[in-house]
Formats: sequence, C-alpha cells, structure tokens
Amino acid sequence: GSEEIIKEIEETPVFNLENGVLTVNADADWLRTDDSLPLWYENRAEIVTANVKLANVTDVSYMFADCVNLTEVNFEDVDTSAVTDFSYMFKNCKSLETVNLTGITTKAGKKFIGMFEDCTSLKELDLSMFVISADADTKDFFNCTNEEKSVTPHKIETPSKCGAEILLPRKYATSKGKKYEKFPKEKTSLLFVFNVSY
Repeated sequence: GSEEIIKEIEETPVFNLENGVLTVNADADWLRTDDSLPLWYENRAEIVTANVKLANVTDVSYMFADCVNLTEVNFEDVDTSAVTDFSYMFKNCKSLETVNLTGITTKAGKKFIGMFEDCTSLKELDLSMFVISADADTKDFFNCTNEEKSVTPHKIETPSKCGAEILLPRKYATSKGKKYEKFPKEKTSLLFVFNVSY
C-alpha cells in the first residue's frame, strides 16, 4: 500500500552528505530550492567527493555549482539520455582538476550554459563522448570573458560532434599543430594540448 511506498522513499533518499562525501541516487528529477538549486547547495563547501547514480532525470543544472572543495566525481551508474539542461553543472568548482565523464550522454542536451565556468584548476577534460547539437545554448561554456578567472586545462579532448559554437578559453593546438579558438565542427574527437607560447 501507500505506507510501504512512503517507507521505501524514506529509506532511499535522493542524496546523503557525510564526511565530505556527497552520494546522489536519483531516479527522477530532484526537488530544488526556490532558486532552482539542488537541496545540498547550502552544504556545498563540505563536499569533497561525489558518488552519483542517475536515472530518469532531465535536469542536472547547478548540480555541483559552487562546490569549491570538490576534487572527485564518480559517475557510477548514470543515464543522462533524457537530460536537456547541463547548465552550470560544474560552475565554480575551483578545486576540480579532472572529471571522468564516461557514461554521460548529451544527445538530448539543449542547454550547456557555463557548464565549466570558473573551474580554474581544471587540468584535463575529456569530452569525446559528448554530442552537442547545433541549436544548443553553449554560452560561457568555459567563461572566456574574465582573464583572471580563466579556465585553461592542459589537455582537452573535444566532443565527437559539436554543432554549436563553443569558444575555447585560449588558443589550443592539435598534435599536428593546427590551432583552434573554438571547438571544431569535425565529426571526430580531437586532442588539444595547451601551449602557453600561443
């Protein structure tokens, strides 16, 4: 009956935060604050590691926004095939050096605004599994406008397909020396390596 369902929901909360570890286990879009932020946002400074399982979600915007001490994200079992909004997902994650996005599907994505904005410690970023459609909103993906806060990973693997325009934070070059200022529209992932001399 309904009592059993309520009990089940209580036993498997959408998120748990303990000793710096955020565990998210969502089987639907989670409840948000009045500002559309995730419920763990008020404790964001405590989060160092995140373990994530997702199914039946359409919106992961602001998921780790302003988690300034976050250093590790583990996407253990994720289905993002219905997610339309990835905006500000990692915004201002100032301690994040790399994130393994294997398993993240972006085919339904329509908004990627500020996804890695102000991730100033980011060293490597593999987006080769990303597919970004031409009508997607990708404004400020890295936020290239503020020189002081610039996001400059040493290595970027580009999306396997990117129809939208995404500006790179600096000029990057492939191993063959071809320089790019934005993600290429080629239908294959390229490895960019940042070189400070450009």
